[in-house]
Amino acid sequence: MDKVKNIMRKSGPAEGHGAQASPVLREPIASDSEAATFTDTVESRSFDEVSSHQGTASGISTFSGSRQEGFDNRCPEFKDLRNLPFVSTMLSKGFMAFPTEKSFLEYRRNKRRLDSLNDPHALGFPLLHAVTLSVFKTIINRHSPIMRIQRFTLVDTSQDPDWAVNYKEDDCCKLMASRGPLKVFKLDFCEVFQHIETRTGHVDYRFLYRIDNRPNNNFFNLSMGSHVHRRDCDIKINDLKLRWYGTSGLSSPFGTNKFKLMVLDDVMPSFLDYATDAEYVQAKKKAQPLRPIAQLPVWGSYSDQHASIIPKNRTLRHANVKLRELSECSPGIRDVPWDTLVLASMSMLLHELESKKEKSSPYRTGGLAIGSLAMAL
Repeated sequence: MDKVKNIMRKSGPAEGHGAQASPVLREPIASDSEAATFTDTVESRSFDEVSSHQGTASGISTFSGSRQEGFDNRCPEFKDLRNLPFVSTMLSKGFMAFPTEKSFLEYRRNKRRLDSLNDPHALGFPLLHAVTLSVFKTIINRHSPIMRIQRFTLVDTSQDPDWAVNYKEDDCCKLMASRGPLKVFKLDFCEVFQHIETRTGHVDYRFLYRIDNRPNNNFFNLSMGSHVHRRDCDIKINDLKLRWYGTSGLSSPFGTNKFKLMVLDDVMPSFLDYATDAEYVQAKKKAQPLRPIAQLPVWGSYSDQHASIIPKNRTLRHANVKLRELSECSPGIRDVPWDTLVLASMSMLLHELESKKEKSSPYRTGGLAIGSLAMAL
């Protein structure tokens, strides 16, 4: 294949947040094939037709103190922490991830309107909107996604000469609000596919992303791997290995209230590298000594501790995801790094998978907790 090209353009410079640090995920590299489509990618067994961002990592430094302890860990040097509320509105499909608490409060203050742009950071607009698709549809068609995610993005048309092409309105891209040269678009961002290897129990989630709405070179994909009977899920960004630590196994009927995103040491095996659980266990034995996962550096965390059961302004908070960033976090949807966009979309899938299971949380909004609440009333 031809050498992949970095074709991503920023929507506009950050205002008041200084220079943007280089993300761990390279500014999205498109598919090598200009004719690539969702269908081409989904039907490719190994997904080799599109870039998987598993080349040489850039902008990654050694985590402070790791070498001194005898372990090599290339955790990035973070500067800030972004708190993303997961929220739904009454009588609407799916749920949303807001870029900050401030943006979510502005959404409430604006009475949940998404047709008015009042500031240069687009406060009050969600960052992502996820909708889970019919289970029956995914059963009868193995190529059907289990989740679709849309993204809200702020485009400065005075800084992007190609905006009319990259954000052409159609079924995949819609103009939501505008103010002078600033425009907010809602566009298709990600489709999530699930494949379970019945022979080995290996579970593969494939995240197929759109950069924007350009006609060519618009796709890239990432994988998340796990095992039916094992906790945790592994991902790779370039060659940096990460683990969603604390998620429940697919076969478990009990969900978890919290989990973390850990940066694995270089010598630690990943679920993505082994077809069977036995191969993974053998690789783990050969890599000893390994330090406990709980001692690894943390990139982010998920918790439903502050979930609400009573709607406020017709909105319900389900959980919060905190993700560390390399630069100062912007308050709205402007200049959100691709690292955060990708990791937030993955955490939305994990949230949905855990929410379908029974939890011990008193804020559980489904299953036995709703029944108990009804009996109490």
